Amino acid sequence: MNMLRRRATGGPTAIGSAVEPSNSTHCASLIFVLIGATALLQAACSATSGEPNGSSSCTLEARAGITLTTIDSLSGQPITTAGSVSAQDGSYIEKATGLPPQYWMAYERKGTYAVAVQVDGFQPWRATNVVVSANSCHVNAVTLTARLVR
Repeated sequence: MNMLRRRATGGPTAIGSAVEPSNSTHCASLIFVLIGATALLQAACSATSGEPNGSSSCTLEARAGITLTTIDSLSGQPITTAGSVSAQDGSYIEKATGLPPQYWMAYERKGTYAVAVQVDGFQPWRATNVVVSANSCHVNAVTLTARLVR
């Protein structure tokens, strides 16, 4: 007994024979799989972000643990003269990156830091016990303002 079924194009095909799915069927299946995988990945990242309500997801970017801005204590204006800015946690010392008046340090490194700033024409500035904590993905940034005295 020869059983037949119809293809989508209308031609008969014997049951049990190989039928090639159309390219549109492959594309639709691939799109469905990609959408599903993306949704699962987003849900997993949100659930493990360490942020309240999954508000931030894990990323590959390196985040600074300390952001520092230099300000002239008399004028209140940003200091645009380059200086030496560093953070120290025990024997670990890191020179800041950035351009005056904004500096960044302690990239993805939690710890308790002493932060030092030296700019020509100003007295040295120092902050101690600057605590940088971390969640499951990144450090929790601390923002400092160094009000420098002439």
